[in-house]
Amino acid sequence: MSQRRRKPIPKVYSYIRFSTPEQSMGDSERRQLELAKKAAKKIGLPLDDTLDLTDRGLSGYHGVHRTKGKLGDFLAMVEAKHIAAGSYLLVENFTRLSREGTVKTLREVIFKLWDHGIILQTISPEEKYEPGCDKDPKFMVLFLFLRQAEESSRQKSEWGKANWKQKRKLAREQGVHITKRRPAWLDEDFKPIPHAVKCLKRIFKLKLQGVGVATIAEKMNQEKIWERPNGWRSSYVKKIITNRAVIGECQLHIKQGNKRIPDGDPIPDYYPKVVSNDQFFAVQKQLAGNRGCGGRKDRCSNLFTRIIKCAYCGGTMQFVDKGKPPKGQQYLQCSNGYRSHKCERYRIRYDECENLILNNCIKLNPGEVLPDPDEQTEKCLLLRHRIDAKEAEKRDIDRQIDNLVDQISRTESESIRDRYQDRVTKCESKLSEIEGELLEAEHELSIIEQDENMVSNWSKNLETLKDAIVGENVAELRLRLRIHLEELIDRIEVFAQGYREDENDENKRRPKWEKVKGKKRVKFIPAQPQQADDFFDVCEAQFSEFVPELWEDRMFRKFVWHLAEQRKTRKGRFIRIFFNTGRHVDLVPEGSLASGVELRENKWKRIGWSFESPKIDRMWRDFKTDYRKKKGKSTRQGKPVTT
Repeated sequence: MSQRRRKPIPKVYSYIRFSTPEQSMGDSERRQLELAKKAAKKIGLPLDDTLDLTDRGLSGYHGVHRTKGKLGDFLAMVEAKHIAAGSYLLVENFTRLSREGTVKTLREVIFKLWDHGIILQTISPEEKYEPGCDKDPKFMVLFLFLRQAEESSRQKSEWGKANWKQKRKLAREQGVHITKRRPAWLDEDFKPIPHAVKCLKRIFKLKLQGVGVATIAEKMNQEKIWERPNGWRSSYVKKIITNRAVIGECQLHIKQGNKRIPDGDPIPDYYPKVVSNDQFFAVQKQLAGNRGCGGRKDRCSNLFTRIIKCAYCGGTMQFVDKGKPPKGQQYLQCSNGYRSHKCERYRIRYDECENLILNNCIKLNPGEVLPDPDEQTEKCLLLRHRIDAKEAEKRDIDRQIDNLVDQISRTESESIRDRYQDRVTKCESKLSEIEGELLEAEHELSIIEQDENMVSNWSKNLETLKDAIVGENVAELRLRLRIHLEELIDRIEVFAQGYREDENDENKRRPKWEKVKGKKRVKFIPAQPQQADDFFDVCEAQFSEFVPELWEDRMFRKFVWHLAEQRKTRKGRFIRIFFNTGRHVDLVPEGSLASGVELRENKWKRIGWSFESPKIDRMWRDFKTDYRKKKGKSTRQGKPVTT
């Protein structure tokens, strides 16, 4: 026989609340508890000490204590009938119970208690409000108390808002610090802590090199430049690199409902600047570029993540790991083809690509890539960071202007609209200034990118990094190598199946539709350079001029045509590198039938491009030898050989 559930007995429950956490340091909680014990003794029921009904630091004005606090838990227990009818809920006064207003407090708290037979009693003044007392004159007193509690809180809220509004005004106009709260890298006098600033600069430098936040946190724990109480975590590193306080700005917030929203523009020069604007905004651009990519970046298996593309559809060539050799292999595969979207599943071995690109680029001759080289690699890198920073700053101001325009459209006050309009004008003026600086930096970069010394240093540094990435635990070096490649290489296109278009295809003049005054107009644009393969036509022109008797051989022409078709398969694979200078080169892997170049050193120790193409004479001899063997074998078996 199952044990019968014991019915709850009536008890006295004491609800205690105070609005700010600082009040817990005082006497508020102890005083309310002592009053509750005396009241329970007077009522003659036991005071329940098993339930914690104390809301510490929760507002009664916004109803947080009812939705997320202990009062809400108690009301749920009442509705679930875990609290016996006839029990008492003790509060010091109605301001402790709620400040939400008369109607909401009656509906959401008091009437719910009465519906389940719970008696509400206040200690000061000492009054009991039991179910059915809504027709009693004291109900009117209860109504007035609730109204008074709401009005008192509303007035305090308005005073607080006015006080904070004045503080914000002083902060914007005079740079006065609103509170003593400050970033951890500043001391009590808001002055930078030297070793903390050194650590922050190290973090931003690592991030610009492409190191992930988890790896940065690990390095900070190892280097111990600036130790944190609980050690470095990736979340704290991310918080720092996105915090505008490092460039001296302070973003104020206001509360709308339960949400914190930005209050106007950030205040410049509120804190001492510890990181340059160029570094900060360059990191923001890097983070924006990484957003949505997902995945773990620490291993850096693919050195060409952001720059290698499928030549046929323009899609990303994603890294695919099929395990370690000899059974497995790593590949680069077209992401569109993998999803069966506007392309095929073209792929190429990753180690072949990496070796081909690195081995050629470390021998790069500036004269082969640059029209007129002249400056240093470091200048180019700094300029790129500056351009990234200016572009990020420009987007930031554009967002500010959009927000201000939106506020103007929603504001009815003419004076406030005028103030917003003044801020829009200032933002537009600053935007114009940044655009000028951006153009100047881009122009300077275009000059520096044509620098012979820069390319020479780039190649030397590339060779150093390539030699250093052999072995294990080289993730950081591979990240640096990835960033280094992107300094001079704009993109890499992979022709995994050779040329996919014929010379006489319409792709030589591809149509592009444009709308002009609501009507469609077709405009023809030229195809990319060497998009189609003219191998057969080149052979015809050369052999018909220099060896006409060979070209008249029907079997030789079929052989050349066969080679041309083979160049449109995996046997004709090659890689095309586009440099930031506008030049491009085609690199041919070993064993490929494609045409391209390879950097080689001659007997005079000079490095230059060597043109690679199928060795037609050797292949023709092999072809004839195989043909004779097949012919002899077929003759013995009585089978005809077709050519």
